[in-house]
Amino acid sequence: MSRTELSKRLGQKKPTGQLYNVVKDLLNGQMIEYTLPETPRSRQQQYRLTEKGRMKLLNLRSRDAV
Repeated sequence: MSRTELSKRLGQKKPTGQLYNVVKDLLNGQMIEYTLPETPRSRQQQYRLTEKGRMKLLNLRSRDAV
């Protein structure tokens, strides 16, 4: 998912500075990764959850279900 797609899913018209910071933090925390790691500035760049990110998401969902 691209930053633009992510911002639209969050109800924003366009990516904000806050979103850029969150994406950077998720990348640094290895929760998400680039789909094109060789070209991080590509206009076709998107992001996907890592295994660590999927596990964190599952933990959050199971905690909320209780």
